[in-house]
Amino acid sequence: MVAQTDTQRHQELGLFVADHRPNYAYTARRALGGALFAFAGAAVVLVGLKVIPFPHREGFWETVSVFVLGGILLASGLFFAVEAIRTTGPRVLVYEGGFLAGRHMFPWDRVETFHQLAAELDISGLPLSLTEYTIRRDDGRVIRFTRGVCRAGALAALVQERIQPRLLAKARALLAAGKEVDFGDVQLGADGLKFSDVMRGQVRKVAWHELRGVEAGGMQIHIRTASESALARWTGSGASIATRNVANVAVFLALVAEVLASRESAGIPREATPGQPL
Repeated sequence: MVAQTDTQRHQELGLFVADHRPNYAYTARRALGGALFAFAGAAVVLVGLKVIPFPHREGFWETVSVFVLGGILLASGLFFAVEAIRTTGPRVLVYEGGFLAGRHMFPWDRVETFHQLAAELDISGLPLSLTEYTIRRDDGRVIRFTRGVCRAGALAALVQERIQPRLLAKARALLAAGKEVDFGDVQLGADGLKFSDVMRGQVRKVAWHELRGVEAGGMQIHIRTASESALARWTGSGASIATRNVANVAVFLALVAEVLASRESAGIPREATPGQPL
């Protein structure tokens, strides 16, 4: 990698765009929450060992329950604390031609896949984030970042914005040549979709005339078909794909939308939804 001459310009990547520093405030909040959980777990165990006097019922099952509860709290606290430190950073410097993640350079034209998982929980003030972004370079180099990077969502959106035109054009060319486009847990071809269904735990195929659309929903991408019942749609129990196992989700969604739109404009008939006209 060629060294950069200054902060505002990189010799290979061009002009500076944004600086995404490690989110130490988020790390501190999670680490503190984990420490409190661990402290509570240790206290409960000490109560069970009678090191700390605390009035409670004594008996075999009561003692077992105390140790189990203490162990769960202690393990959870240690997990939160270690995970908070592990997922902090890296610092990401974004330029017109790509980005630097630590010491590794990722030009836009060398980014091959982008995986994402977006889910946020808040348990009693303790942030539990399942959000993770994974970027793979064409030589196999991988970088992962979470909320441990400042403005992680904005960074993820920017990365997708820069790589989508090239990857979408490549996917269009493959499809036009009659080849299957592989997005990981889902393949898109001339006949329709083949995917690993999360709900059924098996590989399924959906033809284009059956498909009504695909909807991104955080941890899952829902496959809407003509045969899907209103109840399955309302409960979210219909066919779906695990989002984190789909490479370049934005490209996949855009390509499916284009195929469906082109079929509709060409007047290709589709299967009727039960109880509704075509």
